[in-house]
Amino acid sequence: MRLTLDSTFYENVESALQTRLLTVAGIPPAEHLVLENQSPAYVPQAGTPWLRWTFRPQLNRLANINADAQLVRHIGAVMIDYYVPRGEGTRRANTVSAAIVTALRPGTRLIYNGLLVLVRTCFAQGGQNIDQHYQRPITLGWTADTIST
Repeated sequence: MRLTLDSTFYENVESALQTRLLTVAGIPPAEHLVLENQSPAYVPQAGTPWLRWTFRPQLNRLANINADAQLVRHIGAVMIDYYVPRGEGTRRANTVSAAIVTALRPGTRLIYNGLLVLVRTCFAQGGQNIDQHYQRPITLGWTADTIST
């Protein structure tokens, strides 16, 4: 048995999740969605909300253990940090983070370029003040399956 992934597999997973995220009311425009290792580096603007997106695929595994198992389950996590200007209060951060969790609630099925991505977990954590912003972290877990040959 060999697992051969299409070179765009993880790009498709990430795009499926980002596409849904960008439909959430109240989030900053796409130019304020900061991807990990983005070049040039994003410089937060005072008074402007923004999102940081960190995509982390994990080890894959067989979805079942029978002798002719061919279904491979890929799992991973996305950390979404939502930042609003400090001193603005927490209402917007709480409202938008709740909307993100609702849009990407567990059980959500997303299809992108024929790939089915399933949201397994999604939850917001307590916020904290960082520099000139208030940060509200959101953690999302996902799975997607492929067939091995």
